[in-house]
Amino acid sequence: MLAGYDGQRIAIDTLGTEGAAGSLYCTVEARLFDTGPNPRAPRSGTITLRRANDVPGASERELRWTVRSSEFEEPMERAGRGEPA
Repeated sequence: MLAGYDGQRIAIDTLGTEGAAGSLYCTVEARLFDTGPNPRAPRSGTITLRRANDVPGASERELRWTVRSSEFEEPMERAGRGEPA
């Protein structure tokens, strides 16, 4: 997600939490900013986090939020593509 960034900042726009089969999932709408000397254009996308629900026997590790997936789209003008034919 952050490969090629000299520095980064993530701004959280909205988030929502839902439960399923003993787990909690949180989908975060966010914007990724490059804070390096030659910054890329900001990207918008989502980050999905997961943790165990508060079930008996869950370890501290299982109760921590972990990133399950992320998807940030690069703006077309930064992708080096021209106008559609």
